[in-house]
Amino acid sequence: MFETSDGTMLSQTAPILRYVGAKYGLIPEDPMVSFKGDKAMNYYTEDFLMKHIYKAMFAPEDVRQ
Repeated sequence: MFETSDGTMLSQTAPILRYVGAKYGLIPEDPMVSFKGDKAMNYYTEDFLMKHIYKAMFAPEDVRQ
């Protein structure tokens, strides 16, 4: 969770990062550079975390490696 200065609560990592980037001028002006950053974040959250980390974290004790 991320709380803004007016008390609004934001959730979800990628949208929070985009909000902060937009608010503080950190989003690249070049659409391809922005795409590559979004692609890297998407790989990390959807491919790496979901397929490897979360699977191991929530697997039954007897099948964890």
